[in-house]
Amino acid sequence: MSRLPTYAESDRSMKLHETRVKSKFGDRAFAHAGPKLWNMLPWIIRNEHDTDIFKKLLKSYLMVNGSDYIRRINIS
Repeated sequence: MSRLPTYAESDRSMKLHETRVKSKFGDRAFAHAGPKLWNMLPWIIRNEHDTDIFKKLLKSYLMVNGSDYIRRINIS
């Protein structure tokens, strides 16, 4: 049985619930880092349902804002 993502806010915001961590290892875990990265994306990208368009939007966003995005992650 697969688990569906739980949304922290409303379904409209498409933001995922970020888990709390107590260690550096937990901070790097996908269960924490994945939702954190997803929530940092602009709403227009998170809201796209077509995979090909999503990939194009994501690539364009990261090409322009990639270094700022990586700096804000702070996962190391």
